[in-house]
Amino acid sequence: MTAADVINLVRRILKDTDGNQFRWPNTILLKHLSDSQRELRQVAPHSFLTLSDSMNAAADVTALTATLDLDEDHRRVLADMTAAKALSEDSDDAGNREQVDAHTSMASRGLGIGPLNG
Repeated sequence: MTAADVINLVRRILKDTDGNQFRWPNTILLKHLSDSQRELRQVAPHSFLTLSDSMNAAADVTALTATLDLDEDHRRVLADMTAAKALSEDSDDAGNREQVDAHTSMASRGLGIGPLNG
């Protein structure tokens, strides 16, 4: 899975698909994706285990072409976590706050764990 795979899903979640006028630039979404990976590694470290039982790093993602060392099953979880972080930039908007909570909850359910910090 590449960063672009996750970011494309994030853009659909955020309804930010007009390439001429993105609300959230790729640089911002990549930063949020990096943060989401680090958070995922904290709450679900097993997600980063390799077949040889070593632990993959949650490296900073700086390009859409970057390969994410995670199972494809984590695409939606990362997308929900990343979308929540983007929406939290405008958390003074009550509608956005509700969406942050909804996407954080979906990510938690996707991992099969209790609530994440939004």
